[in-house]
Amino acid sequence: MKKLMVSKLFAFNQKLAFALIFITFTATVSGIFIDGIVKSDRRWLPVKNHAGAYIATAKELRERLPEGKILIGNALRAGANQDGNLKHLEYLDGSYLEGWAHKRLLAKTLQLMSAAQGQGKMVMLTAKPHRLNKGRLKRLRNKDDRYSYEYVGQPQFIDFPLGFFLLVVEPHSYFSYHVGVNARPSRRRPKTLFDNTQFDAITRELGKPLGSYTKRGRHVYTREFEHLKVHVNTRTMTGTLTVKE
Repeated sequence: MKKLMVSKLFAFNQKLAFALIFITFTATVSGIFIDGIVKSDRRWLPVKNHAGAYIATAKELRERLPEGKILIGNALRAGANQDGNLKHLEYLDGSYLEGWAHKRLLAKTLQLMSAAQGQGKMVMLTAKPHRLNKGRLKRLRNKDDRYSYEYVGQPQFIDFPLGFFLLVVEPHSYFSYHVGVNARPSRRRPKTLFDNTQFDAITRELGKPLGSYTKRGRHVYTREFEHLKVHVNTRTMTGTLTVKE
């Protein structure tokens, strides 16, 4: 009975994969994003070999994707399995990362992003304003006020998550800064999704990196670019971005 359930799950997933492949033949579609890969081996799922069926389907999807289309997934996560799900990069072009902003996960997350980039994979780090008072955000009368220097653009909110990203940034690395993802204009509070081009800290010119990040002691990481110095403390979860004169 269990083997039958696995077989049915794989058959259903194949149909879903083929439907997604058909969509990617549209010129305006660049590829496919697979969410929830980090949950594919959870023990509470109804089939014991759910992870095996998922991997088989994902590889089939990879093989059948049209040439030039990308496959990205929510895969890498420190604390997920012994390898942080690096095995999923076998069929993915890169990984989206969330749920990383916890002290015990920071060092491992840096290692995962570096390992992915070492394989030529894309890294897409999503980040929230650090220690933000969400109540104040909700009370803003004008949603455009969220871009002001007095608010989420302040160093105290943006320097830690952005600095953490800059420690490993490479040509195929991407950073997304927001509180939520719902951009529907009909929402009562569409203030949680930000236009990242509105923040000087994100759009400023870095210049060439002058090397990889350096670990100084147990918790401090630094990296230097032609026009910027990055300093991150993973114990205090603080960051400093110093523009060179």
